[in-house]
Amino acid sequence: MSLAMDNLALVHEIAIDPNFSVSEIPKNPIEAAVKENMYRAYWDILTEDLQKDPPDHTHAFNLLMEIKQTILEDILSPAHVRLRAEVDSVLDENTLRNKLEQNCLDVQGIGRFIVGLLGRLCAPERDTLVEKLRHEEGIVELIRGIFGLIDIMKNDLTNYTISQNRDAVEEYSAQFEYKEFLKFLDKFPDGSVQTKEWLKMAYHEAFPSTSLTNSEPEAKREKVEERTPSDQEVIKSTSKGYLRLVQSQSPSPFPETMRIDKVRLCALAEKFLQMNIVTSAVFVACNLAGKQVSESEGFKKSLKDQLIIITNDIEEK
Repeated sequence: MSLAMDNLALVHEIAIDPNFSVSEIPKNPIEAAVKENMYRAYWDILTEDLQKDPPDHTHAFNLLMEIKQTILEDILSPAHVRLRAEVDSVLDENTLRNKLEQNCLDVQGIGRFIVGLLGRLCAPERDTLVEKLRHEEGIVELIRGIFGLIDIMKNDLTNYTISQNRDAVEEYSAQFEYKEFLKFLDKFPDGSVQTKEWLKMAYHEAFPSTSLTNSEPEAKREKVEERTPSDQEVIKSTSKGYLRLVQSQSPSPFPETMRIDKVRLCALAEKFLQMNIVTSAVFVACNLAGKQVSESEGFKKSLKDQLIIITNDIEEK
């Protein structure tokens, strides 16, 4: 279920954020530190193997096979028939294994072939990195650089695919999110309690005259609650509900259907608060300053701009 919710959040983010892209750097600092230490140990082992007399290329051979697999599965598409055949030929496992056993495996030469191949496939903005790898003399640095370039290219390909299919994702996302949320409710029937309370509260605020208190007869309350609201009532009450989410820094109840956007809604709530503060301050200042000052050219705009600057970092102050 966690994976399904992650996929839902990803599709939702792609659909609503036109600038969405997959980041090359882990956002979690702990994750980044673990990844860095793990890779450092990995390259230390390779360095020790190559410093032996004679050098042990077994680890390097395994890394070359891993690079081959990654290129065939993640970089090249089925349409790259000639390039796939070229990779299979140069990085043939049986041939390279025989050379490994004979102590004549040219890791440097194979690495340069891989760099040349990736250079033909990567985005132009990666040319500097490719050129640097072309002149890399150390085997460890070369292989490490190849893995780094492949990771970057995988991100580039992912972001390119997203950009090319963004319209389809936007069209499909609402339907997909709806189906995934229904699956979530099948496994967790109480997963929409907050959403129901949020809608009820919004409806009662939008239509107080039609809302019944607990003092009303139970039969009458049940009859009203079972009534299907009109389209106008749905639009007005949901609009009221959405407005409540930005009128407070910590609205309660908070609907499960909006949980993915909670951070974004909190940011909107901050801007909503800022707008109220600035508007009220301008209004009070104009009343105190008098008609001659408040109606002078540029006074209100200048005051508004300065207040926005002051309140942009109001939490820090």
